Amino acid sequence: MAPQTPTIPTWTQAAMDATKAMVANEVTLLNNNLVAQFNQGFDNWAQAVMNGTIPNTNPPQPPTGYAAMMGDDGWAYIAKCASPVCAMPPIPAVPQPAQTPTGVFIPAIGQSIDPPVGAPSYPDGQVFSFLTATGTVYFIAETVGNPFSPTLTKNIWTRVAAPATS
Repeated sequence: MAPQTPTIPTWTQAAMDATKAMVANEVTLLNNNLVAQFNQGFDNWAQAVMNGTIPNTNPPQPPTGYAAMMGDDGWAYIAKCASPVCAMPPIPAVPQPAQTPTGVFIPAIGQSIDPPVGAPSYPDGQVFSFLTATGTVYFIAETVGNPFSPTLTKNIWTRVAAPATS
């Protein structure tokens, strides 16, 4: 005689179906949260690379996601996957030092200069570099003066030591 397949009561099947729908919804929420957190972390890392403060050699990796699974008993559950939850974004290039503008006096570390006429404009706090005949020099752009009167403020470049690499 062939083994009998047990009959699942209607209320149990309804509970299994509801659990399956809730697990699928929860997996979507979990994966969307992982993607949002990863994208924020990657954007922060990429900004630091583009600012020249860290190398682009160790990017954050996408986390592994979640999946809805069905057990042998018919109940749905959440399981961690082995595959990443999203694709890896493009890795930004490390900015190359620009050639020193003509006529720029290279001060000692900690000293400031006015940007030369026609020099690139950098946002306040931006670290940037120039290639000189003797090597690369680093500056930070700063706004100094009266913050309440734009006509009394000016931009300066202060020479800084080379950023630490990791």
